[in-house]
Amino acid sequence: MQLDLQMVTSALDGLAEDISMRLGQEQALTDQGMLKELEGLRKTLETAAPDLIGAYYGYLQIKERYDQLLARVGWAKRRFWKIFLLQVGVLVVLLALALGYEWGQWQHLWTPVSTGSGEAIAWIWWGSVGATLSALHVLYYHRLQGTLSDSMDAWLAAKQLSGGVLGLLSGIVLQVTAYGATGDWHTQGVLSYLFAFLAGFSERRFLTYLQKRVGQLTQGAEQKNG
Repeated sequence: MQLDLQMVTSALDGLAEDISMRLGQEQALTDQGMLKELEGLRKTLETAAPDLIGAYYGYLQIKERYDQLLARVGWAKRRFWKIFLLQVGVLVVLLALALGYEWGQWQHLWTPVSTGSGEAIAWIWWGSVGATLSALHVLYYHRLQGTLSDSMDAWLAAKQLSGGVLGLLSGIVLQVTAYGATGDWHTQGVLSYLFAFLAGFSERRFLTYLQKRVGQLTQGAEQKNG
């Protein structure tokens, strides 16, 4: 193919215009330095001895990267809606279970569970709800940043389970803390539900808190025994 200055310049300008237009339309799309590279190639054509082959070769490389980026963004968008709707469905199921449980208790369709067991179920439920809302938040964030990937699948698949476990664990920790402070168990209260919700919503912060709390309890026990 015979290259000329006008053809290479037009190709560079057209690609730069397309990238700029897409950047304004798609939040998840970033130019990743491509516009600056195109600008640099454009300047090489304004010299006394323009390197047409080098500029066109650079154009082809940038265009290939740009096409790959568009493909990834399109894939992420399709994947986002599939997983997002699945998580919304899980949230609806959790809300339906809660309403069904309350309605069944009100209608006396079954014998109410013991207070302790009821609180444990509530902690698990609140932890799962927190985990589901966290998953929705993370999905939306990664969609905007264009960083949605297959590596999140395992995390999302186990999110409600881990949230329920951490919700239950948070309730137990709160009971142990209350017992250590007052000598009595406090199994009811909005605070325990909020704690379970936050444990499911932010696993990392709760585990950090748990590690710190366990260290404090261990240190206190060693001081008493010493």
